[in-house]
Amino acid sequence: MTTIYLVRHPATPWSGLRYAGRTDVPLSVAGLRAVSLIAARLADRAPAASRVVASPLRRAAEPAREIAAAGGWPLAIDERWREVDFGAIEGVTFGDLARDWPALAARLVRGERAIDWPAGESWAAFRDRVAAAWAALLQIPEHTTIVVAHGGPIELALELTLGHRRQLRRVAPGEVLEVVLSRPPRLVGGWRPGR
Repeated sequence: MTTIYLVRHPATPWSGLRYAGRTDVPLSVAGLRAVSLIAARLADRAPAASRVVASPLRRAAEPAREIAAAGGWPLAIDERWREVDFGAIEGVTFGDLARDWPALAARLVRGERAIDWPAGESWAAFRDRVAAAWAALLQIPEHTTIVVAHGGPIELALELTLGHRRQLRRVAPGEVLEVVLSRPPRLVGGWRPGR
């Protein structure tokens, strides 16, 4: 059986405030504290893991290094797990987005995901990139992998795997989700540091 732990990087100074895609925002002080808790818990819960895969952005790559070290697992950086490129929206608050791009803000409020970001990445390019990263993991028989990435790619991977059986919601910073790829695939649990 294949198990994949999807780890959203812990909090950054922009978490919940600004759109952070390609900008290499560091972890916040609280985010840095969360990393050691996540690493220790994964070392305990996923001793059979064979690898850690991470986005190259430091808010994901740095926690991935600590997680890999805690479990003695090899680390691979995979560009396909990067967050979506928000283009002109990068670094913008939702209030500014609502003022300057009201139609886009309305779509986001409705929960639409198929967004072509102004001067950024198209939905098709983002979906294809993440789908290719996810498919690469699915090709490996009987394994446990830990993926450290961002909210967008993790939510899309869940959608690709679980479809409409998953109640759509945002994955919180520092949240760890355990997906078992059985028939049918299922989300068997999730947790955050301190919970």
